[in-house]
Order: sequence, then C-alpha cells, then structure tokens
Amino acid sequence: MFDLSNIYKPITGKPFISGDYISIPPVGILKPYVCNYWISNPFLTTNEYSITNIIIPDTCSDIIMEIDHTTDSIHTIYCAIQNAPFTVHTQIGDNAKTLFGIRFYSWAMGFFIDDSLKGYHDNNYDIDGLFRDFKSNIGQNIVREKTIEGKIRIVERYLYERLVRKNRSNSSLLNALFAILNTKGTTSVLDIGSYSQISKRQLERIFNEYIGSD
Repeated sequence: MFDLSNIYKPITGKPFISGDYISIPPVGILKPYVCNYWISNPFLTTNEYSITNIIIPDTCSDIIMEIDHTTDSIHTIYCAIQNAPFTVHTQIGDNAKTLFGIRFYSWAMGFFIDDSLKGYHDNNYDIDGLFRDFKSNIGQNIVREKTIEGKIRIVERYLYERLVRKNRSNSSLLNALFAILNTKGTTSVLDIGSYSQISKRQLERIFNEYIGSD
C-alpha cells in the first residue's frame, strides 16, 4: 500500500488533557495505517471530582480502551471521525483506570473491520459492531499486560492478522485520497473522480464504506 502518511501529518490538539499522556509512533507494516498509540493515566486522588476535556477533531479515529485495574476489566469503544470539537467528562477518584488508544489515519480503519463504516461518524460506538472478536481475542491480554510496549505488541499482532485476512485494500480510495492530500484539499470532486477513474457516486460509496463520512 502507498504510504499516505508520508504526505499527511494530522495535528492533534490536547488543550486540557489531564494526567500522564504518552504517545508512541508505530513502526513497520502498520505505519501507513496507525498514526500513533497513546496511553493516559489520570491522576489519582481520594477526593472524587469530575473534569472536562476538550477534544479537537484531527481527521483521525480511535479505538479507546478503558482499563479498570481494580476490577481487571476493560471497556472498549470506537471513536469515529468527528466534524466539530466536543467535550468528554471524566470522573476522577480513587479507582485506578488507564486509557489506552490506537489512533488511525482517516483512511485506515476500513481496512481492518468486519463489514462497513457506513453511518459511523461524529459519535462513539461499541467495538463489537466493527471488530466482533476484539474483546474475546485480546481484551483480557491487554488488561494483564502492564507495559505500554507489551500492549502495543498485542494490538499490532491482532491488527496485522486482520489486515492480511480481510484483504480489503481499495486502489480507488487510495488514489482519491492521494489526489486530495497532494493538492492540500484544493482539487474538485470531479477531478478526484477523474484521477481515480471512478464516478462521483462510486466515490461517495467508497468514502462511506471505508471512512464513514462522505
């Protein structure tokens, strides 16, 4: 696959992220798909309170795992591409929880999922709708693994196996995205379709299926 990440680097805004936040870039075969892996450990306190984080859209989507170290459980969501800033309210207290995320480029998620991203945008969704074996396959392994490097190895094996097994590569999508990114978004829909050798309707269908937003 042509590595679109060589010509596009999203700017991720984190104006009010609380706690310890670490971001690690991918290496190897997943580099064209994964923007970064990140982990956040909120500060613990004996006084329970709520904080609000402002999330600024960066054209990426995330798989976010909330790991509860008290109950050894994990809750996983898919945070789709957003078109406007939004807020996230987090309850802080003496419960030890870690957020571990996989941030995908806008074009990447559709290569890994079970079906289609049509209708997935501007919201958070349970991971089961897109990755039916995520929880059963690697959920508890991620809970048990204590290091971020180990967690990354687990998800990389899982994603690589899916990438090969699903074989959902789409040259028309990649050509269209190259035309958009290479012209910094100034090209017309007509020119994008011409460059990709597909019609406007086909272009809309492909973007809905692989990105979730037309």
